[in-house]
Amino acid sequence: MALEATGAVILDARSSEEFKAGYIPKSIHIGWKGPFKIWVQKIFMDKHQPIIYVADHSSITLVFEMLTELGYTQVLGYLHDGVDSYKKQYLLNTVDEVDAATYLDLSTKGQIIDVRSEKEFAEGHIDNAMNFPLKDLGNFNINLPEYNNYYVQCLSGYRSMIAISILKAKGIENVVNIKGGYQALKKIKEEK
Repeated sequence: MALEATGAVILDARSSEEFKAGYIPKSIHIGWKGPFKIWVQKIFMDKHQPIIYVADHSSITLVFEMLTELGYTQVLGYLHDGVDSYKKQYLLNTVDEVDAATYLDLSTKGQIIDVRSEKEFAEGHIDNAMNFPLKDLGNFNINLPEYNNYYVQCLSGYRSMIAISILKAKGIENVVNIKGGYQALKKIKEEK
């Protein structure tokens, strides 16, 4: 907590499922078991940003080595015993999630945010979706009305969980992940 108060960012490198079930408030999720190397550089563009990370036991050293290899100079360490040690004293946040069919039933009750690239979005998207490419999301000064629910999707689910962590870190709490992303939504629409 003292290191976070100095401006250090908490990088949560656990799986999306683990992150969804319970994460440290304001932490940014970039799952180790995915294109971690690509997305950590796009989200944390300042190589001097102080970072504290959370990882499962088997990837603690690997995450540190990768961050060091990528040139991050202020990796302050990892949270010993991970989220379990944090939740002994503080509350964890969770991520709400709906499957694609449920979202399509609710689609008039909120706004969909598509975090795929501009090119992917141009090739096809769900009606009324707003495109906020993940690569830019951390740099956006987002001013979204608080009364809306925001349903976040990417192609299959990896990027949407990163986006949700960024949105929540920026104070936008009413965000919901669409499980299976655009692939699942498109499949259900095509079947109708």
